[in-house]
Amino acid sequence: MIWALGLGTVGVMLSAHAEQIRGPASKLARYAVGGRQAVETTLRGPLGPGDPVLTSDRHYVGRVISVRGDAQAWLAQGEQGLVLLELDPEVELPAGLVYTARTTPTDGRWIYETLLPPEKQEYVFSELRAFAAANEAEISSFVRPVAEDALEHAIAVFQANLKPALEKREGEIHALLDEHRGMVRDDVLPVLKKQLGPSAKEKFDPVVREIGRELWDELPMWSVGWRAAFDVLPWAQGDRVDRWWKDFVDTKAIPIISAHEAELLKVLEDLIEEGANDPEVRAALGKATQRLAADPRLRQLIRGVLEDALVRPLDVVDLVQTLWNDPEHRARRQALERRLQPVLRRIGHKLTVDPETGRIDPDLTRVLRRVVFEKDQRWVEASKP
Repeated sequence: MIWALGLGTVGVMLSAHAEQIRGPASKLARYAVGGRQAVETTLRGPLGPGDPVLTSDRHYVGRVISVRGDAQAWLAQGEQGLVLLELDPEVELPAGLVYTARTTPTDGRWIYETLLPPEKQEYVFSELRAFAAANEAEISSFVRPVAEDALEHAIAVFQANLKPALEKREGEIHALLDEHRGMVRDDVLPVLKKQLGPSAKEKFDPVVREIGRELWDELPMWSVGWRAAFDVLPWAQGDRVDRWWKDFVDTKAIPIISAHEAELLKVLEDLIEEGANDPEVRAALGKATQRLAADPRLRQLIRGVLEDALVRPLDVVDLVQTLWNDPEHRARRQALERRLQPVLRRIGHKLTVDPETGRIDPDLTRVLRRVVFEKDQRWVEASKP
């Protein structure tokens, strides 16, 4: 009676839903009793029994039955061999299909390209561009202070560690500069003398003459003479002229030269400008600079100094935490996040939901199956020739 009651209930349910289950039931029956389509082809691994056969649009149409020979060794070496495929008799496939062994990588590039094909990339970038254009002032007000604080911290670290880094390589620096100083003396100085010598003499002559005249006026010849004569006496200490000269330089010569500092600087500026406009001087300086910049020892020195003065001492994690926890930066960041949330929701919906079916996006499904569930590692692709 219990079995009869159960069978009757099943019969009633089947009668009530006959239209819905007729199609699937008939397909299931044909699959159970129908003949399999066997295809033997030559493929190159990695591949193994049980791997699926998929169409180019990733519909399941069969599976790998066997690999002739030692399957494990063939999988490990990726060699070529005969593969027996079993195709679903319910699937109508065109003749002359080409079968290719495929594998799915798990690197970041594959994940990025799978989740963001070209059309989705364009959508995401267009949304972000529109957000950036509409909130340019807010983004700038957030990024600029963060960048300034980060740069200020990096400069402080660099300044604190630059002197030890340079002292560590003082011998190498002097050796390199001494070698290139000789090259500059041989290549650049002759050009400077030739091109700027006459002009320098003409420009400096009035200033130097004026300084010399003022020094001469302040020079007490009689006082110098008797001090020099007194120094040669046997009982004298012999330092009267030296002491007088030091006092003269400190109290007379330096103030006179300092009074003409603006004139001297103006002459130097004019000479520098004239040299910058002279093609021969520019060519000589450019050649010397290029030779120094191309020296591999200089690049190695600069790299070493930067590593010791900035890269190694700079604690990036601590810097990011400090910037992240700063109250002013946090307030601006949270305001910007509130503006960005609607855009992120639209992008997330676009990347996770298939607009045609309303179900989870196929591209996201592929990534989840491969990365999270470790599925679809290998398969045979059946494509049209």
